[in-house]
Amino acid sequence: MTVKARPVRIEVLPAGASVGYGSEWIAERQSVIATLPLGYADGWARSYWPGAMALLRGRRVPLVGRVSMDSVCADVTDAGEATMDDEFVLLGGQGDERITPTELARLRGSISHEVFCAFGPRLPRTYLADGEVVAVSTQADRVERRAGTSW
Repeated sequence: MTVKARPVRIEVLPAGASVGYGSEWIAERQSVIATLPLGYADGWARSYWPGAMALLRGRRVPLVGRVSMDSVCADVTDAGEATMDDEFVLLGGQGDERITPTELARLRGSISHEVFCAFGPRLPRTYLADGEVVAVSTQADRVERRAGTSW
């Protein structure tokens, strides 16, 4: 299983600027922050901060600031120029690097099965067979399929 996202915003913040609820993370230097559209409403636990990482071009970058309902922020200052087309991996592998369910479970004080079960229906699913996409499922698809049926 892989969880990945593309940024919805990339911003240069001055030293002293804060990120996240409660302004608990404060930039010690000018920092480049990428906002990713994944939050606790999607199953990305608030307990993942501090400590969680994402992969950008096969390199670990720290996730900073409290996890929001709909987003999490990555500090990409040391990762080279980030673009809106970059793919961030929050669970799974990219290049030679991996973020494992065990790593995330440790941050949430739980087990890896809970990591998998926490991801909610808002996250689209892409199903692969032999490296080829065989199906894509989104929350909208689920609602559309149920329309016109009796509950």
